[in-house]
Amino acid sequence: MGEIRKVLIVGGSWHGGNCTGLARGFRALGHAVELVAHDHHIPAVDRTLTARVMHRVLTPMFVRRFNTEIIRAAKQFEADLVVLFKGAFVAAETVIALRQMGPWLANFYPDNTLFHSTLDIAIFRHFDHIFTTKRFGIRDIGTHVGTTNVSFLPHAYDPQVHRPFTDHRVLKSWVCDVSFTGTWSPRKEALLTALRRELMPGQLRIWGGQWERCRSSELRDAIMGHVACGDQFAMAISASSVNLGLLSERRHGASDDDQITSRTFHIPACGGFMLHQRTAEVAEYFEEGTEVGCFSTTAELREKVMYYLSHEEERVRMARAGYERCLAGNSWMDRAEAILDKYDEARGTRYATLV
Repeated sequence: MGEIRKVLIVGGSWHGGNCTGLARGFRALGHAVELVAHDHHIPAVDRTLTARVMHRVLTPMFVRRFNTEIIRAAKQFEADLVVLFKGAFVAAETVIALRQMGPWLANFYPDNTLFHSTLDIAIFRHFDHIFTTKRFGIRDIGTHVGTTNVSFLPHAYDPQVHRPFTDHRVLKSWVCDVSFTGTWSPRKEALLTALRRELMPGQLRIWGGQWERCRSSELRDAIMGHVACGDQFAMAISASSVNLGLLSERRHGASDDDQITSRTFHIPACGGFMLHQRTAEVAEYFEEGTEVGCFSTTAELREKVMYYLSHEEERVRMARAGYERCLAGNSWMDRAEAILDKYDEARGTRYATLV
């Protein structure tokens, strides 16, 4: 039996969240995990004027309580390593205090830009190591923060969330020909609008956040108006004939567009057929034409959707192959193990997976 590590993780705690998946990955390896969740301390609100005003007034108090809890938990738990998942609402003073307490301090950063209203970029100067899900993020963090202790570590799937559903009774309200599950962006809106023109009403469904910003009247009937998260995400993927892997365009402070995303692993892990934007990175994980379908242009997106909708046997075969490929080394347990490898490399210790 290997040495048990005490791992403090700071981030979100909702079922289906990537931070929750990482915590489960460490636990699957046999380690002790404490999760301090910002969503337990900083409530989400609706978009009404009253709610937004109250949130603005009260949030500083909530944020202080959250940061106080991080320090309290680190002291009480006596963590060997602390992993901030992104680091939203975490003050630089809190990270400095954690560093002075002695645990190895890491950040797992999942976004393509460091510039968010809830994120203090100053925290990135104080980590022992930063893991980014974007290869270009290594360059960007060096540019904006001036640190080189950064390495690439992609997203992963959570076996407790991302798994196939096959019961028609469970899936019947989710069944559709083509779906996209993800946050709105201008490029996604343009791609989906062009695709919608080729489809009949009801064939396309869109789940995700910020789609109230969509200006395309042609997508109005396709936007479901809510986020499909956790088991609902897995049900939506399982019930869709074609699942689109659309990538976000570059944001302020990013040097490139996304090349892969969390959906790159979530979709095949749910047993879904994935039609992904073609990039060199997705080809590192899945073989085009055998395990995943790919497209580069709007015209090719329309062509490939219509092709795969009419070739069910081929589509099902590819979905199965993609599922088997994804499960080989792309879980959050695998990512937790990679973080521990870096920890042990830095600490000069030997890590053995618990058996």
